[in-house]
Amino acid sequence: MPLKLSQLTVLFVAITCELLTSVNAMADFKPARLSGPRTGHQAQLIGDTLYVFGGTGNDGVGQNSMASTWMLNPLNQKWVKRASMNQPKTHFASVVVNETIYAIGGHGGAGDKGYIERYDAKANRWSLVHESKDLPKTHHSAVASGELIYIIGGFPSDNVHLHVFNTQTKKLASLPKLPGFQRGDHFHHLTVLDGKLHVLGAMRFNPESGVLREHWRLNGNKWEKRAALPKPSMSKFSCYGVIDNKLYLFSKLDDLHHIYDPKTDKWADKPKPLPASIGITATVTDGKRLHVISGARYKSDEKDQPTILTYDAESNTWHETK
Repeated sequence: MPLKLSQLTVLFVAITCELLTSVNAMADFKPARLSGPRTGHQAQLIGDTLYVFGGTGNDGVGQNSMASTWMLNPLNQKWVKRASMNQPKTHFASVVVNETIYAIGGHGGAGDKGYIERYDAKANRWSLVHESKDLPKTHHSAVASGELIYIIGGFPSDNVHLHVFNTQTKKLASLPKLPGFQRGDHFHHLTVLDGKLHVLGAMRFNPESGVLREHWRLNGNKWEKRAALPKPSMSKFSCYGVIDNKLYLFSKLDDLHHIYDPKTDKWADKPKPLPASIGITATVTDGKRLHVISGARYKSDEKDQPTILTYDAESNTWHETK
């Protein structure tokens, strides 16, 4: 039976209000502090809802958190426990593809395989989609581009970890050899700018070999050298994200607070420095801001905190959620 004009008006108003509520929630998105400190964890945004999962720490109920998942309810800013991952993970990587979270890796002490799990937020269910001895378990990096997930570096160091995973076919393939890449290289910065994969910095397997500055871009099947990091850096002690197609990178340890513009292939030290000595964090961006979620304070006189640091690119300011 056709809807009456009054019914159509009510339906239109309801849909409009729902859309406006969603937009406003995203514009007003402010993470709430965690129940306890976490390190080696990951975080992702799906719409206006924040998920934090894996890593080590205390969930506030005295349990190990390497498989646990928490969701920040955007309506009341309360943390809610969700389904746990099938495999515990720490120092791992994650991405979002088509509003689905993919977690890549595994706990360093569990078997000899790496795992890829996907999280269906609507069904509140983690499911295993791929497992392989070729996958890294820890200390690797990942980034998504379309249906693909790029996975680079990490341990175990007896394999060359330069992979691309197709989320549609669920097949793992090798990437072209990254110039200068060595087994055991880990904690790369990975990002996608203008649709192309960028790999920056890393730490060598042997700490005496140092930390890298190199910056490479994958163009088709060829790696192209781009402007090197202003200083050597690894993702373990940095936080970074893309805002307006520019890479924002911060590290208190490396004294980095820079923006990379892929259009000009240049770095600029415009952003305000990171206000805390922090590493092993989880970082998400909401389009205009970068949120640094908990992590390890690496100064001996500082304790780990469940706080969240937010950088606003427009005002060039940091805010701490205590």
